[in-house]
Formats: sequence, C-alpha cells, structure tokens
Amino acid sequence: MKTIFSLAALAALASTPALAGGLNPLSVEPVVTPVAPVLILPMSPSDWTGFYVGGQAGFGTVTATDPTDEADVDFNVYGLHAGYNYDLGSFVVGAEAAYDSADLDYFDGSNNVGRLGARVGYDLGRILPFGTAGFASLTSDIAGSDTTDTGYYYGFGVDYAVTNNITAGVQLLRHQFDDFNDSGVDIEADAAQLRVSYNF
Repeated sequence: MKTIFSLAALAALASTPALAGGLNPLSVEPVVTPVAPVLILPMSPSDWTGFYVGGQAGFGTVTATDPTDEADVDFNVYGLHAGYNYDLGSFVVGAEAAYDSADLDYFDGSNNVGRLGARVGYDLGRILPFGTAGFASLTSDIAGSDTTDTGYYYGFGVDYAVTNNITAGVQLLRHQFDDFNDSGVDIEADAAQLRVSYNF
C-alpha cells in the first residue's frame, strides 16, 4: 500500500513542472503589415485652350537694302499681344494679334509694327514649342508723315506655363517688307523677344 501511494505521489510531483509549463502563455510573433509605397505622379499636362493677353520686349536688327546700298540698324522693341489657343491633345493651334513699337534711327520718329497670324505648337505639358507666321504692317514716320506698308513675318518660340494663368516665353521673328511703299527699299527685321501672358 505504501509503495502504491509513494508511486502516485512521485508521479504527481513529476507532472507538476509540465503542468506549470503548460500554463505559461504562448509567445506570438507580431504580424508586420507591409507599407504600400507612395507614388509620386508626374505633373499633369496643361490645357492650353483659351484666350490670353500679355506683353513682350526685346531687341533686334533691321536691314534696309536698295539697289545701291545696304544699312543695318539695331533697335529695341516692346509691345502687346492677344490671342487664342485650342489644345487638340498633342498639338495646339491658335491665332495671335500683336503690336510693337521700335526705336531705330533708319527712319526718323516712330516705327510701329502690327502682326496678325497663326501659331502651331506641340503640347509637352507645361512647355509649348511653337511656330508662327502671318501678315505684318510697318508704319514709319518719314519726313514728318506716316508711311505704311504690308509684308509678312515668320518665326518660332517656346512658352512655359508658370502657373495655370501665367505663361512666360521667348520668340524669334523675321519681318519682311519688300519694296517698302514703292520706294525700292527692301526691309528685313529680325527680333528676339521675351513674352509674359495672362491666360483666361
């Protein structure tokens, strides 16, 4: 009887550590949730459709050629412009009217140029390279009277949308007036201008 009791007690003692160990909570590994990467999307393309007005200023050279002589004169030029662009997706088409006043010594007094033409550009988002061409009118004060004749112009430039409403750019233009006012003088004027426009 003593032997049976002793074996039972020994078995109880032997099972105590296992019982105590079984009451300890199981360690649980923390679940790590992966963080999705933040995507930085490129700047969305600008929509160039709409009216705009602005001003331009720059410098250039005029070459006056007659059958016996040629004269080159540098000048400063500044003026205003207004136009409308229509964004077709990849291409932008539009029309623009501009008025410039130039300071040069070949003609005394004021020298004013008006332009009316078309523009075609390629939409690169906020950057718009463009070509332009159209009609030009030159009015010069010769011998105290205004003399006006028409010609043409062509050139290219780049506009940059600083904000949704403000555009800055540069353009290079060539103006051609053949046989100005039947004088036998051909006039060629090249101008480089900086432009700033407000887009509606």
